[in-house]
Amino acid sequence: ICEAFALGKAEGLDLTKLRDVLMGGAANSWMLENLAPQMIKDDPAAGFRISLQLKDLRLALEEAFERGVPLPGTSLATNMYLEAKAHGESDNGNQAMYKVYNRLANQD
Repeated sequence: ICEAFALGKAEGLDLTKLRDVLMGGAANSWMLENLAPQMIKDDPAAGFRISLQLKDLRLALEEAFERGVPLPGTSLATNMYLEAKAHGESDNGNQAMYKVYNRLANQD
């Protein structure tokens, strides 16, 4: 969702309309339905905090390391969450990851 919104924003799209289009197809999800409105409103209020997501990602990566299972997607996601933490956003909700994508796209 964050990636789609960053691209949509760069294209000058109305993010509410983009959300509606995505909800009409296979991309629909709980996060799109429930957290995208907060992203569109630039509301980082926590439901599930970035700091807690980082803890869960760390635990998954530690277990994967012990088992010798590569998790490249989880590693990439962890790096993105660490970028949010580096910007003091640990107490924000997961939907605030849109801020990371906006920074990467120079859209802040």
